[in-house]
Amino acid sequence: MHSLTKTMILAGALFASSTASAAEPAEIPDSDKSDYLIVYGRHAEPKPNDPVAVRFDKIKVTKVKFAKPDKKNLEGATAQFEVDLTSLKTDSDKRDAHLKSPDYIDVAKFGTLTVDVSKPRADKNGGYRASAKVAFRGKTYSWPVMFKVVETLPDGVRVRGEHKLTRKDVGVGKEAGDGVAQDLVVRVQLTLKSAAK
Repeated sequence: MHSLTKTMILAGALFASSTASAAEPAEIPDSDKSDYLIVYGRHAEPKPNDPVAVRFDKIKVTKVKFAKPDKKNLEGATAQFEVDLTSLKTDSDKRDAHLKSPDYIDVAKFGTLTVDVSKPRADKNGGYRASAKVAFRGKTYSWPVMFKVVETLPDGVRVRGEHKLTRKDVGVGKEAGDGVAQDLVVRVQLTLKSAAK
């Protein structure tokens, strides 16, 4: 019986550690009203602090056009935003410097990410599906994206979205032998106001 109990405890500990390492990134609290873009990555060899959050706080909505008078209905709206890639921050200054270097983002050469979102269409889950044109490190990518309205404001809305991609999709880091795993999760929150120009 003693041996069985020890085996069960060991199995439980192994299960708990594998679930923790495979867990999705923690939800951002609704109390965070800031505009942000956060990229979550993992180490190729899992570490206790995975997933690592790389947060970009210098984000600016440069254009917004609502197609309908009701700001809660975003069908047909368009928006553009820019992210200052030099504003990246993690829990490690050493990691920040490495991510900013030519090995990864190369912020000295490519300091801005620009995203144009268009053609939003309501989906059956109460959110929206749209097209995003992303200009990053001298290349342009087109991706389908999903987002939802998390707050209605007097002159606009606050939206939140998530997109999964790989480092290979955007040519960041090495394909093989890199310390960072391929899979990434991107979360973004934006305040869209009709006055944005």
